[in-house]
Amino acid sequence: MSRPDSSDVSYEQWLDYAFTQGYGDFSSDSPEAFARFEHYDVIPAPTVASFLLQLCSNPQTLRFRFTPDQIGDGVTYAFGCATFNWHTIRDDKVSIETQQACWAAIPTIYRQLFDALCCRDGTAPDDDCRNEARIDGAVYMIWDMGGGIASPTLFPEEHPQLADVAFRSLETILHQCRTSTCRISALHALSHAQLSSPARIEAIIDRFTSTTRLPPFLADYAVRARTGPMY
Repeated sequence: MSRPDSSDVSYEQWLDYAFTQGYGDFSSDSPEAFARFEHYDVIPAPTVASFLLQLCSNPQTLRFRFTPDQIGDGVTYAFGCATFNWHTIRDDKVSIETQQACWAAIPTIYRQLFDALCCRDGTAPDDDCRNEARIDGAVYMIWDMGGGIASPTLFPEEHPQLADVAFRSLETILHQCRTSTCRISALHALSHAQLSSPARIEAIIDRFTSTTRLPPFLADYAVRARTGPMY
């Protein structure tokens, strides 16, 4: 059977699918769901990169276009192993500059979207809300979904052109986000990267904890993340 032609999928079509049906189709065993999923699973790598860059750079309208649960599922679809999008964009057909721009844009979606929705719509920034809503759970695990977003920090020697950008993005999230879910998401990512870059991780977390007032559970998480992977 021939692969579907997805070269004409627009950003708006992809965005609507990603945040309304993508994760549901990925989790379904129906032929109709598989056909829809496959159509959006073969988009060319440069197009995927342009979609991710636009998503991360201009996320404000998503807050009013989709429900928090839809955004949680959309994050799981777009950033996780349902699509492997962040593996896809490391294709040779995608310029290094574009790849770097994608990772550099990640703090923007944290600041402008996740920080507004997590921790009960931002009303309880110091509470541990990881298990309260789909959006909080998705943001917490975004770097640990197997979709490729964490590869530059987990294997910096294999991705020297991306590692510095990815580490800077995680540190930016720590210092510029206000909700515990966003901050603990970055700490979670850093804890896994500690195996490959212990000195760098210790320095990033030490700068964060020495300059930021933290609720006790998050301060404790930061101390433990400094020494190795958190699960």
